[in-house]
Amino acid sequence: MWMQEVTSRFLVDVYQRLDPVQKEVVLAFSVYRKPVTLKAAQAIIMNDFSREQLLLALPKLMRHNLFLNLSETGFYQLQAVVANFAQSHFGDTSNQTDPKKLQEAHSHAAFYYQSLIKRHLSLEPYRNRTDLLIEMAWHLYNAGEDQNACDLIRQEDLLKYLL
Repeated sequence: MWMQEVTSRFLVDVYQRLDPVQKEVVLAFSVYRKPVTLKAAQAIIMNDFSREQLLLALPKLMRHNLFLNLSETGFYQLQAVVANFAQSHFGDTSNQTDPKKLQEAHSHAAFYYQSLIKRHLSLEPYRNRTDLLIEMAWHLYNAGEDQNACDLIRQEDLLKYLL
């Protein structure tokens, strides 16, 4: 319990010191459970921040060790404890998570994966199309689109990969 309290206080302190762009970047990356590019985070961010502003925010966040060390690959992933903390502050209004904003973010993430599949872009770090479909289904489910997630799993025969 003591470690959880120390971690929580540390993260609250770090989070409060972030500027609005940095907070948005952290929140956007917290939605994804796999390493993704900055473009994936941009799919979540609803504010009109420029790509340059987002690129400037990343090194500052990395200095706080909020991300796993994947930056040389062009893919980024938050440390698990940071992602969990950010999820609990999504759409933060007086330290309350806004479930609708989080669901909307997952919906945008599902759409991002759908666009990757349609455009047949580089699948790294994904092994194949199936990994992208699984992530898409996971985000649909978390967006409250259970039926669409089930339909995708059934249509693409993904159940065998989920068991």
